[in-house]
Amino acid sequence: MLIAADAVAERSRIESSLGEAAGLAQRMDTLSLQATVCTTRAQLAHALGDDAGRERELREALRIYTEMDATGWMERIAAELAS
Repeated sequence: MLIAADAVAERSRIESSLGEAAGLAQRMDTLSLQATVCTTRAQLAHALGDDAGRERELREALRIYTEMDATGWMERIAAELAS
Protein backbone atom coordinates (compact mmCIF):
# COMPACT_ATOMS: atom_id res chain seq x y z
CA MET A 1 0.00 0.00 0.00
CA LEU A 2 1.67 3.17 -1.22
CA ILE A 3 -0.22 5.39 1.18
CA ALA A 4 1.00 3.55 4.25
CA ALA A 5 4.59 3.53 3.06
CA ASP A 6 4.89 7.20 2.16
CA ALA A 7 2.02 8.87 4.02
CA VAL A 8 4.03 11.17 6.24
CA ALA A 9 6.70 12.13 3.72
CA GLU A 10 4.26 12.63 0.86
CA ARG A 11 1.20 13.83 2.81
CA SER A 12 0.85 17.13 0.96
CA ARG A 13 1.16 15.56 -2.47
CA ILE A 14 -1.27 12.75 -1.60
CA GLU A 15 -3.84 15.15 -0.14
CA SER A 16 -3.56 17.38 -3.21
CA SER A 17 -4.07 14.41 -5.54
CA LEU A 18 -7.06 13.21 -3.54
CA GLY A 19 -8.54 16.70 -3.65
CA GLU A 20 -8.23 16.74 -7.43
CA ALA A 21 -9.77 13.27 -7.65
CA ALA A 22 -12.65 14.32 -5.39
CA GLY A 23 -13.35 17.37 -7.52
CA LEU A 24 -13.31 15.34 -10.71
CA ALA A 25 -15.60 12.67 -9.25
CA GLN A 26 -18.03 15.33 -8.09
CA ARG A 27 -18.02 17.18 -11.43
CA MET A 28 -18.63 13.87 -13.19
CA ASP A 29 -21.37 13.11 -10.63
CA THR A 30 -19.94 9.62 -10.21
CA LEU A 31 -20.91 8.24 -6.82
CA SER A 32 -18.66 5.19 -7.02
CA LEU A 33 -15.59 7.39 -7.60
CA GLN A 34 -16.63 9.71 -4.77
CA ALA A 35 -16.83 6.72 -2.43
CA THR A 36 -13.44 5.47 -3.63
CA VAL A 37 -11.89 8.83 -2.80
CA CYS A 38 -13.42 8.64 0.68
CA THR A 39 -12.04 5.16 1.32
CA THR A 40 -8.61 6.26 0.08
CA ARG A 41 -8.73 9.29 2.35
CA ALA A 42 -9.65 6.93 5.19
CA GLN A 43 -6.55 4.85 4.41
CA LEU A 44 -4.41 7.98 4.48
CA ALA A 45 -5.92 9.09 7.78
CA HIS A 46 -5.25 5.64 9.24
CA ALA A 47 -1.63 5.73 8.06
CA LEU A 48 -1.25 9.13 9.71
CA GLY A 49 -2.83 7.97 12.98
CA ASP A 50 -5.92 10.16 12.50
CA ASP A 51 -8.66 7.89 13.84
CA ALA A 52 -11.36 10.60 13.72
CA GLY A 53 -10.50 11.39 10.09
CA ARG A 54 -10.55 7.72 9.18
CA GLU A 55 -13.97 7.24 10.75
CA ARG A 56 -15.37 10.40 9.13
CA GLU A 57 -14.26 9.31 5.66
CA LEU A 58 -15.52 5.75 6.13
CA ARG A 59 -18.90 7.08 7.28
CA GLU A 60 -19.11 9.28 4.18
CA ALA A 61 -18.20 6.30 1.97
CA LEU A 62 -20.88 4.25 3.72
CA ARG A 63 -23.44 7.01 3.11
CA ILE A 64 -22.58 7.06 -0.58
CA TYR A 65 -22.62 3.29 -0.94
CA THR A 66 -25.98 3.22 0.87
CA GLU A 67 -27.32 5.79 -1.59
CA MET A 68 -26.11 3.52 -4.40
CA ASP A 69 -27.59 0.43 -2.68
CA ALA A 70 -24.18 -1.25 -3.08
CA THR A 71 -24.75 -3.86 -0.39
CA GLY A 72 -21.38 -5.59 -0.70
CA TRP A 73 -19.51 -2.32 -0.25
CA MET A 74 -21.86 -1.30 2.55
CA GLU A 75 -21.01 -4.49 4.44
CA ARG A 76 -17.27 -4.03 3.86
CA ILE A 77 -17.26 -0.44 5.10
CA ALA A 78 -19.48 -1.28 8.06
CA ALA A 79 -17.03 -4.03 9.04
CA GLU A 80 -14.13 -1.55 8.81
CA LEU A 81 -15.99 0.89 11.02
CA ALA A 82 -16.63 -1.85 13.56
CA SER A 83 -12.93 -2.75 13.78
